[in-house]
Amino acid sequence: MYKRAIKKTKHPNVYSIGEPIKKHFLYRYMPLDAFTLCLDKGNVRFAQPSLWDDNFEKRFYEGDFSTKLNAPTNTHPRLFAFCTTSEKDSEPSWLMYSKGKPTIEIKINRKKWLNVLSDYSKKIKDLRKQILFYEGVVNYNLKAEHIIILHRKNYNRGGKSYKVQGHDELFANFDLDSYLSLLLLKRPAFKHEQEIRYFAIPKSLEDNTSLSEKSLDVDMPWADVIEAIRVSDSISDDEYSELELLLQEKSIPLSKLSKFNIYNIPLPLSRKIVIEK
Repeated sequence: MYKRAIKKTKHPNVYSIGEPIKKHFLYRYMPLDAFTLCLDKGNVRFAQPSLWDDNFEKRFYEGDFSTKLNAPTNTHPRLFAFCTTSEKDSEPSWLMYSKGKPTIEIKINRKKWLNVLSDYSKKIKDLRKQILFYEGVVNYNLKAEHIIILHRKNYNRGGKSYKVQGHDELFANFDLDSYLSLLLLKRPAFKHEQEIRYFAIPKSLEDNTSLSEKSLDVDMPWADVIEAIRVSDSISDDEYSELELLLQEKSIPLSKLSKFNIYNIPLPLSRKIVIEK
């Protein structure tokens, strides 16, 4: 329930955290300007979880793991992450990124996406600098109060001491499986997001404690992985025209681009419904 085993996938240097994911498509929501920047540069940005907004999400990333890694005090294993979702038409995601600006929803072919990550890793010939990728479904099963005490062996209530469920499973034999399982924890309040996370890890977990870069840009041939692009209909005509030109420049068919308003999904011609007996 708590610790998920890392398993190989069909894609070299790409691993699954827990059971293999069977989704064919991923969805990524972002502001229009962020998407055009990624498209123009031909990359995708993985960021250190320390940049995440939710303190619960980065709680374990910023924790002190020196006791588990036999390392100096205040040791933090470092990595990069990229978040996607399996949910199309996700209202919270549209709202999160809009804030008065046009939002983009990208539909990504997951198999092709994994092929790209695998190829990127294999191109790095120096094994000391090699980056491995891991994918996992976010775990929404633990309540906030449980996540808060998960790093402790015991907790006190009413003058009695109780074992913290999951602590021994995660920390008794602490390894990469444990660490990534912790970084997949998220409160049930966000279950609607149906998030799938990707981690990019340079070198080994034990050695990677002094990473100074806040982000990692991974080469991404967007024309190969994008299935569809939807942009909120708040986009101006000029912005839409500029987006069309950029897509053409990057060899992405304009037939994959459309405007969208989550509150105005087309209905059948007859809007008045009759309840059947």
